[in-house]
Amino acid sequence: MASRPTLRERVGGRWAVSWQGYLLMFPLAVVFAVTTTAAFLEPGRLLFGTAVAVIAYLATGAVQFVASITVLGNRATRPAPVWSVILIGGLSWMARSAVIAWVIADGNLITQATTLERLAFGFLLGALVVPVTAWLFDTVMRFRNKRDAALQELIDAELAAERQRAYVEALRLGLVEEITQAVGNARARMESIDLTSDAMPQEALEALENASQDAVRRVSREVWRQGVQTSRPRIRDVFSVAGRVLPFSLWAVASMLLFGVLVLARNLGWGTTLLVASVVGAYLVAVVLLANAWVPRARHVLRAYAMALLALAASGACMSVVLGVFAPDAPRSAAAVLTVVAATVTIPAVGLARALDVTEDRAILALREFISAASVRAEALAEQERRLRQQLATQLHGTVGSHLTAATMRMRRAVDAGDFDAAANALFEARRLLDVDMTSVLLADVGDLMTALEELAASWEGLVEVRLHLNDVIASPAHVTACVDVVTEGINNAARHGRARVVDVEVTSTDDGLRIVLEDDGTESGDASPGLGSRVFDAVAPGSWSRERRSQGGSRLIVDLR
Repeated sequence: MASRPTLRERVGGRWAVSWQGYLLMFPLAVVFAVTTTAAFLEPGRLLFGTAVAVIAYLATGAVQFVASITVLGNRATRPAPVWSVILIGGLSWMARSAVIAWVIADGNLITQATTLERLAFGFLLGALVVPVTAWLFDTVMRFRNKRDAALQELIDAELAAERQRAYVEALRLGLVEEITQAVGNARARMESIDLTSDAMPQEALEALENASQDAVRRVSREVWRQGVQTSRPRIRDVFSVAGRVLPFSLWAVASMLLFGVLVLARNLGWGTTLLVASVVGAYLVAVVLLANAWVPRARHVLRAYAMALLALAASGACMSVVLGVFAPDAPRSAAAVLTVVAATVTIPAVGLARALDVTEDRAILALREFISAASVRAEALAEQERRLRQQLATQLHGTVGSHLTAATMRMRRAVDAGDFDAAANALFEARRLLDVDMTSVLLADVGDLMTALEELAASWEGLVEVRLHLNDVIASPAHVTACVDVVTEGINNAARHGRARVVDVEVTSTDDGLRIVLEDDGTESGDASPGLGSRVFDAVAPGSWSRERRSQGGSRLIVDLR
C-alpha cells in the first residue's frame, strides 16, 4: 500500500491555489463581506455592498493568480512549503480586505473596525481558508482515485464474462469503421488532384493540411473526447462514503466559532459575544455529535445526512433567537444568514475531507456497499468503450497523424523550393499512407520496442534526426504501446510546433516501469494551449510527466510510465 502523502503534498501541491477552490469560496466570501460590514447593511446599500464584495474578491483572485504562475508555478511536480501557501492565502484575502477598507474610507461610511484590524482579520481568514480548501480538493481527488481502484476491481471481474467480450469486440470494429470512413474521405480528396496541373503543389499542400486536420487531428480529438466521459464519482457516492465514516468535524465548529467571536465582538462587546457564542456553539456541537453517532448507522445514509444538514442550517434561527435575548439591537438577520452559510458549508466540507481521508482498504469497503451490480455492469461497458476510444484515438493521432505531418512538412518544403517533382513524390507518399487497411493499422500489435522506435525514426528521415538511446530496457507489451505513443507525440510536437532538427530519445528501465526523456533543439511554440498530446501523456502517465525549456535551447519532455 502506498505511503500516505505528507501535509506539504496535500496543501502545497496542485490544489494550493486553483480556480476551483477560488470559485468554491466565492459565495461565502461575498456573504461574509456583506454581513460583517455595517455600512453595507444600511437601507438601500445591499446591492452596493454586494458589488463591492465581488470586486474585493476579484483582488483575492488576482493575488492568487500571480502566485500560481510565479512562486507556485511548479506546485504540481514540486509541492510548495505549507507556510508559503498560508502566506499567499493571507495576502490574497488581505487584498480583499484592503479594497473594502478603501471603499469605506473613500465614501466616509460607518465602520466598527479600523483599516489595520480589517487587514489583520483578512490575513487571518485567508491563512486558514486557502490551505483548508487546498486540503479539501486534494482529499476529494485522492478519494476519486480510491474509488476508481475499487470500481476497477469490480469492472475487471465483470468484463471477464464472455458476453462482455463479444460486446467489446463489436464496439471495437464499429469504432474502426467510423475512423476508416473519415480517412477514406480524405484519401478521395487526395486522389482527385490532377498531377499535371501547375497548381498541383499548392492544391496538394492544402489537401494534405486538410487531411491532417480533418481526418486525423479532428477525428482523433473527437474519439478521445467521447472516451473521457469518465467515471467521476457522483455527489451521491461521495456523501454516501462520508456518511458511512465521519459526516462532520468538531474542528470546523471550533474554527467557525473563533471567527464568529472576532466578528461579533466588534458590535456586542466581549462579554455578550462569548455568551452568544457559547449557546450557538453548544447547539452546533450537539448536532455534530448526534449526527456522527446516528448517520453512519442509519438505514438510509443520504436521507439521514440531509436531515443533519437541516439541523445545521437551523443554527441560523438559533443565532437569531439568542441575539434577540441578549442583544436585541444587533443585526440579527445578517448574523443569522452568516451562521447558516458557515454552518452548512464549513462544517460539512471539513467533515467531508476528513471522511474521505481514510485508508484505501476502508474506502474500498465503504464503496462496495453502495456500488450495485447493475452500476458495475453499466460502468464496465462504459469503461471499456472509453479505453477503446482512447486507444484508437492515440493510434490514429500517433501513426497516421504523425506520418501525415511528416508528409505535409515535405510538401511545404517542396512548394517553398518550387520543386514540382518533390511535391509529386510527397503527394504519392500521402496517398500511400492513407491507402491502408485502417483495421490493421489501428489494431496492430506494436511488437518489439526497439523495432517500433526505429520504424518511427525512419518515418521522419530527412526532416528530423531522431537519435535513439535504449539502456537495457525491459518493457511489457502495455509499456511498449505507451512508450511508442509518447515518443510519437513527442517527436511530432518537436517537429511540428518547435521546428526541431534533432530529437534525442532515451528510454531507461526503472524500478516500477520506464522513464522516457526526449530532448530537442527546437524553438518554443507560440501556442501554449494543451492539445491531444497532453491528454495522451495524462492518460499513460498521470501526474508523472513534465515538459520544460532547456537552458541551452530546445525543450525536454520527461515521462515516467509506471
